Amino acid sequence: MIAECIYSVNKRAKNHRDRIRKYKDDRYNPYTVRNIENAEDEMEKYYTMKEEMLTVFEPSLIHRQYVGEEKKRVFSTEKDYDKLLKEKRKVGMYPISEDSFLDMGEFEEMHRMEKKLDFKSE
Repeated sequence: MIAECIYSVNKRAKNHRDRIRKYKDDRYNPYTVRNIENAEDEMEKYYTMKEEMLTVFEPSLIHRQYVGEEKKRVFSTEKDYDKLLKEKRKVGMYPISEDSFLDMGEFEEMHRMEKKLDFKSE
């Protein structure tokens, strides 16, 4: 229950922080300065309440988060491909050959691409 209270107080403080940003962008409101001052006072009040609530607890009791398993991405399929196949794990591969992609970084390559696609540039 305390965690929900701390969350609520922190959320209210952030709402006032966002209002301050909104008021700073509002140039045509004659009460802009007063609104900013009131929002800053409220924000400070809520942040102070949060700090007072947090002083009672140790940080290890407040926040526990499951991070999850570490993901490992294999970029070299040549090295681990056979091992994964033997373990009967799912492996996704896309065969790439010389004709699988087109690169027009140089004029010679661009002309080769035009011939392959039967396309003529102007």
